[in-house]
Amino acid sequence: MAVTYYSEYKNKKLCEVVLLGSHDAGIAKGNSNTQTQTKGIGDQALKGARFFDLRIAAFANSGHGAGTVSMRAYHDDTKQSSYHKSNTRQNLGTLDAAGQIANNRNQAMKVDYTVGGAKGGELYNMLAEAKAFVSAGPGAKEFLMLKFDKSTNWPLIADACIDVLGTSIYAPPGDKANLNECTLRELRGKVIVLFTKDGCGATAPAFGQC
Repeated sequence: MAVTYYSEYKNKKLCEVVLLGSHDAGIAKGNSNTQTQTKGIGDQALKGARFFDLRIAAFANSGHGAGTVSMRAYHDDTKQSSYHKSNTRQNLGTLDAAGQIANNRNQAMKVDYTVGGAKGGELYNMLAEAKAFVSAGPGAKEFLMLKFDKSTNWPLIADACIDVLGTSIYAPPGDKANLNECTLRELRGKVIVLFTKDGCGATAPAFGQC
């Protein structure tokens, strides 16, 4: 049975409700030192998680995907980085159907590799799961909060959120600039995207102020 908040707390403000959160929410695989979850975003949401801590970076693919890059969750404070030109091919499975996210920014891409950590879920898939949860079934009156932290390639993350989530992204009305003052009724059916100060600074030229 899905855990829901709406029926009992729909008229409560966000700041008045205690919610379940998920640390390093995208790491459902790995060894005992790196794995933090056992389920994906959608299943965690069904179990009651509403706040998701996501750390995203670009990683080179191997095997059949050699020569491509995926935006993925990671859990590794020792990861290393290099820079690639903007024409680096990305795995279209992490982008929108038309593959637009990879090529609409004239910038170098920061590509990481892990040293002692783990790579997790693909950004595209996690966003798709979040959208699916708030779009139908028991999640249609619920909401999710995706907080991106310790990430790289912020404009690409912003593009992915816009392209994949579409109208499911929460946009505050003019009279409710403070998210904490919104009721759960006002947040229903939406995915709230949260960037750190660094993320806001990196995306502000193209996406406006946070």
